[in-house]
Amino acid sequence: KSMYLSKKEDYKGAIKYIDRAIKYTKDDSRISKAGVFYLRGMTYLFTKDYDKAIKSFSNSIKLDSTLIDPYKERVELYFKKGEYDLATKDAKKIIDLEPKFENVLFYARCEAKQGNYKEALESFNFVIENLPNCSEAYQYRAETYRKLGEIKSAINDYIKFMAITGTLNIEYLSMLSKNEFEYT
Repeated sequence: KSMYLSKKEDYKGAIKYIDRAIKYTKDDSRISKAGVFYLRGMTYLFTKDYDKAIKSFSNSIKLDSTLIDPYKERVELYFKKGEYDLATKDAKKIIDLEPKFENVLFYARCEAKQGNYKEALESFNFVIENLPNCSEAYQYRAETYRKLGEIKSAINDYIKFMAITGTLNIEYLSMLSKNEFEYT
């Protein structure tokens, strides 16, 4: 049988094995319990069981609050659930743990989702000034400009996004110009 998981049933089976690993390696200092909980969270993520994924990522964080990936995954899940205050808290922790320009995007997206467009734009601008080829910053800033009614700026940023990523999405650009574009 393939080592790669492709079906929801495969992931459910993997969760059983991960749960056994958690149980039987409880006292084994050679095993990163935080890493195992992170793996379980990722597996729940693939099965779209977001509440269990959040719980597993939270357990990972409790065991090792210096791991950045569980915070990143939890931010994305909080976005999906519309829990922007919790996402903002994790975004700040990500920046504290790893003060990299691209990590500011997590915080900027939180600000934009909460309607704090001025703060979001400042953060997107900060990222773009320091990482001018960061496609996601242009994409998210385009959406923020669109929400502010600054359609020309939104279109320009989306064109920059397409240029950086090497993609061409005329339908998306057309919708943007009609004020129908929404990035989630």
